[in-house]
Amino acid sequence: MIDMKKLSSKLLYREKISDELNEIIVSLKFFYITDNEFEVEVEFEPLGMVGEGEGWLWRSPRMSLFEVESFTNEFIGMNLSELVELPDSEKYCYYEGELFDKNGMQSLLFEEKYFAGYLLLPKLPDGSIWKRKPSFVKTVSI
Repeated sequence: MIDMKKLSSKLLYREKISDELNEIIVSLKFFYITDNEFEVEVEFEPLGMVGEGEGWLWRSPRMSLFEVESFTNEFIGMNLSELVELPDSEKYCYYEGELFDKNGMQSLLFEEKYFAGYLLLPKLPDGSIWKRKPSFVKTVSI
């Protein structure tokens, strides 16, 4: 059995999104609310700013453990039992030296084509909506 209290607010997943968006990193955290209520936080960040709070943050409404497990499996293809705490303070880099996207074209593509990550997120259970959204999403219609 997974101790979700221990995993609460810990960084559990961090990876580049895709080959097309190879300088945008997705991170995943869970927050324990009550014995069967949790919130999921997904953050997308430009590679050079990982861990600095400069990304696009999404936060779910409260979900059951079953819903969190389903979300995790659909979103990153992993079971909760496969996740381990990652050091949040560690900088995440695929590249040594300079970044390829100096002019921010990937960030622009990410916002305009993927609506700041919205199109990459799986649907939430019972038709609920993300309670916290990046400011970019508030200015466009999705």
